[in-house]
Amino acid sequence: LECGGSGAKMTATNNRGYAFYRCQHNASPDCAARATVAAERDEAEVVDTLKAERELAKLEGHASADLGEQLHDAVRRAERELDDAIEAFGGVGRASAKRRIAELTAALEDAEREAEHHDRTDKTRAMLRRMDDWERLSLDGRRGIVRACVERVVVAPVGGVSLSKSKWDSSRVDVQLFEKR
Repeated sequence: LECGGSGAKMTATNNRGYAFYRCQHNASPDCAARATVAAERDEAEVVDTLKAERELAKLEGHASADLGEQLHDAVRRAERELDDAIEAFGGVGRASAKRRIAELTAALEDAEREAEHHDRTDKTRAMLRRMDDWERLSLDGRRGIVRACVERVVVAPVGGVSLSKSKWDSSRVDVQLFEKR
């Protein structure tokens, strides 16, 4: 969790039996008000976001797997083209051979980057599939899903009003998933 005012990390605290997350950043001109949010509400926002993302993943279904296979096929094609070019350039001028090999190497690196990004987001999708069993998961299982899927959560300060006098506004909590990079 990060404070939306200062960017500082938030820490868990307890006040009269209620769990909160608070910005622990020392007074700073960059932070108008240190963010504080009830842990129960913040955690509910994270779970709701993950469940909504899970529903979206269900709709995407097999398209993701098909895309992954296409991306890995592109890597294999790029590797073959590079290998064929290296073999074929035996009798060609050095400058043109080097230029073509550099182009093919760049194409291979781009294809590998795309496939790697897809694999990383596909792992996130695999963790999201476990959301169907959320209520039956252990605390460690739930934490594992959150760690695998949530890059960070930014909590905006209430803005001059004490937390006890403010109404809950879920738009203060911005859950950012790894997949949304």
